[in-house]
Amino acid sequence: MRRLPFLVWCAFILYGSFIPFEFSADPDAVLESLTRARATPFPRGAASLSVSDLLTNVLVFVPFGYLAVDGARGRRFGGGRVREAATAGLGALALATAIELGQLFTPGRVASVLDVLTDVAGAAVGVIAAHGVGWIRFGPGGSRARQLLRAAPTLVPLGLLALSFVMDAFYPFVLVSSRAAVRTKLSRLGVVRSPWNARRFWGDVVMDRIVLVGLLAALVRRALERLHAGPSHPAVTAWLATSVVVGGLELGKVVVQGREPRVEDALLVAAGALAGVTAVPVILGSRLVAARPARALVVLAAALLVYAELTPFRLRTDPAGVASRLAQIEWLPFSAYYWMDIRPTLLDVWNKALVSGFFGFSVAAAGRGTGQSVAVAGFLAALLLETTQLVLAGRVPSLGDVLLLGCGACLGGRAWEAFRELESPEAETEAA
Repeated sequence: MRRLPFLVWCAFILYGSFIPFEFSADPDAVLESLTRARATPFPRGAASLSVSDLLTNVLVFVPFGYLAVDGARGRRFGGGRVREAATAGLGALALATAIELGQLFTPGRVASVLDVLTDVAGAAVGVIAAHGVGWIRFGPGGSRARQLLRAAPTLVPLGLLALSFVMDAFYPFVLVSSRAAVRTKLSRLGVVRSPWNARRFWGDVVMDRIVLVGLLAALVRRALERLHAGPSHPAVTAWLATSVVVGGLELGKVVVQGREPRVEDALLVAAGALAGVTAVPVILGSRLVAARPARALVVLAAALLVYAELTPFRLRTDPAGVASRLAQIEWLPFSAYYWMDIRPTLLDVWNKALVSGFFGFSVAAAGRGTGQSVAVAGFLAALLLETTQLVLAGRVPSLGDVLLLGCGACLGGRAWEAFRELESPEAETEAA
């Protein structure tokens, strides 16, 4: 069973490499593909390289390297690391070479030696990541990390949520091209505007600047309370730290192309952080939540998932609108991503995986059956939400989103199993 995720990911790589599956064995077309093939890594110099394509190749093969080593090692950590890494590297080289050769028969694709090299580099990163995780989970040198995670398990969701704020603040990950543009943005910082305007859905403002910031601040406070060497006033420290960091990210948009820093958003961040360190502990201590904390976690995760998939909740139930969305359903999974730049694709996949992973984690934490039950719950929830989009304006149902959300829930369930394994007394004994 440990090999199944690896085989599934290999199939996904092949799927993504040849979508939309337009092949041609015509000799003239193949000869043209051969003339366009890039037999050297830098045929026209480094300046002509597509950073987006290179990043895509690396990111796609990172899970390949991780799963190859993780599946081969199982629960063992230690010997055979060089052999495992070499096997994963040769496997990545063989798969990447086969893909590039196959693209000779795919009109519009360009076979490239550089793609093979970046694929192998991505697999190498995955191998390193797998051994790093093994060091933390099973290696004797990771005992300190395991103790830290046991003392403050909220550090993991805290880190993931904080990373989401960083990615959102610096999207589309392009710096401004001139100092004049920075000065222009800085000159507008003194103008405090209303955060509610026609260009921004009010629900997104509340969710991004109040709810999520409040959750982040609550996680920071909880982590500080669990750490024995934490500050004497964790609530105040958590509020200040969250306000400064997230507010600083908002103001840091002055150096990001296409983003506008807003002082009013920084003020909302401070208000959201204050709500997080004050109201969230009260809610957690209430009778309703304290009696069934696992169910409350499921409700929170489900609410975030529903919001992410259905916002801004603009109903359009007329037959013409429903028929139009039926005709637009993305039946070929992830076909929309094929035409998109890697940056919006990466952000969209990250957000969907994070919210669905939280849902899967919460369902597993509630003790609702085995990992298979968590997977079924995730896919059913995703299917229900995508079907609901048929009556919502501005939404297009997608089979790819069903698969992505379902797989995210599976990963969340697996994260719960790893968390329980970390907390069990046998984990330290097995690691030793």
